[in-house]
Amino acid sequence: MEGFYMLKHKIAGLLAVLILLISATGCTNIRFTTGTGKNRFAVCGNYSISVQAADILISERKYSYEDLFNNEIWNRSVGDMTMEEYLLSDIKTLAGNVIYLNMMAEDMQINLTGDEEERISEYAEDYAEDSGFDKADVEELLQMLLIAEKSFYAMTEDVDIEVSTDEARTISVQYMFFAVNDDVTDRMAENKASEALQKIEDGTDFLTLAEEQSDDSIHSMEFYKGIYDKDFETAAYKLETGQVSSVVETKYGYYIIKCINDNIESDTAKRKSEIVLKRREELFADKFRQLAEKKDILFNEKYLKKIDIGSIKAGSGELNKILLALK
Repeated sequence: MEGFYMLKHKIAGLLAVLILLISATGCTNIRFTTGTGKNRFAVCGNYSISVQAADILISERKYSYEDLFNNEIWNRSVGDMTMEEYLLSDIKTLAGNVIYLNMMAEDMQINLTGDEEERISEYAEDYAEDSGFDKADVEELLQMLLIAEKSFYAMTEDVDIEVSTDEARTISVQYMFFAVNDDVTDRMAENKASEALQKIEDGTDFLTLAEEQSDDSIHSMEFYKGIYDKDFETAAYKLETGQVSSVVETKYGYYIIKCINDNIESDTAKRKSEIVLKRREELFADKFRQLAEKKDILFNEKYLKKIDIGSIKAGSGELNKILLALK
């Protein structure tokens, strides 16, 4: 099962962006209270998100989790948190960030246009019909989400959007790994790797040999810079399509790498967008933190205690699609 760090990066769209913002800006100030009003999930000053909107967010987030990891995810845990608790933590972060960004939008005099409001109404009607949620609740949530997005981009409009192809280049490789551990010394692992490399040079099929000899059950992957061991990454990025590396020493053991594609253009274009988004998050972080440190988000304790994630039907992923369409 993939790590939950990767989960957030793979769930595309504004909802994921707003959740990820918390890691760049520090923790939201959270207080639990029964004074939010029974229909309010999160409150800060004059801004709030309803429990109905929270139900919608939970439904969509539940869909995202299950779409990536299937229904078995609910039998797992993250540290000392159950997956239900982890999801609720995501929703609290999201709600807090949406409220903060709407407060910022007021200061910057950012509003929705008449055309945006009209389109939101149309999308809300379709979404409500398909999901069973009330149109007014969907419409209110979409308005807050779109204003949050406009606020985020307004505050980061000066970001450098130029990204070189090399910085964003995504590659595809096959590899074999020879581990150093309690039973295998460094010299033994290096010798095994050298023998395997000689077989490859003599004409043995790379993937066949990897399946036979590698100490890793995975033999192929696509990746971009900044994810894996630096020594592995440096060696892989020096290769052109079809080339095989020499034996690569890392702190984990020894690798032999074959480059299958030295530039997956479609993934590289996507990575450029991700890099620009990361720059926006970093530029925005200080201003966002300043507000978050001054304002408390009040959450409805009664709602949080009684909510049953299992009883909420998983959404369809349409909320993010609507937000993308509204851009």
